[in-house]
Amino acid sequence: MMEATVRRQHPDAAREVARLMRALRPESFPAYHQVRVDPAGRIWIHDYNNVQPRGWTVFTADGELAARVVVPRSQGRLVGFGADHVVVRHQDGDGAAVLAIHDLVPVEGSPSGGR
Repeated sequence: MMEATVRRQHPDAAREVARLMRALRPESFPAYHQVRVDPAGRIWIHDYNNVQPRGWTVFTADGELAARVVVPRSQGRLVGFGADHVVVRHQDGDGAAVLAIHDLVPVEGSPSGGR
């Protein structure tokens, strides 16, 4: 609604805003959001914000693909990890922060166990 008003009342300004928006849009996005290493030496690579579903790709210390971890936004946000668990932060019904610890369960045939 406001955009339409700006276009009608200030057509030159609206064209300039549109031009700037096109000029400021990047041609590419970063390959990842962040990289962390857990106590077991695994490398956790967090997807860039525009990737959906947003999650983490986990590699062994030797660089082999170990896992893919996705925490739906509605379930919270991954905020930490240990050798055999992850920590997820979410809000309870009153808006208070809650930390939940979830065990990492090796998938059969994965480099981290379960054959």
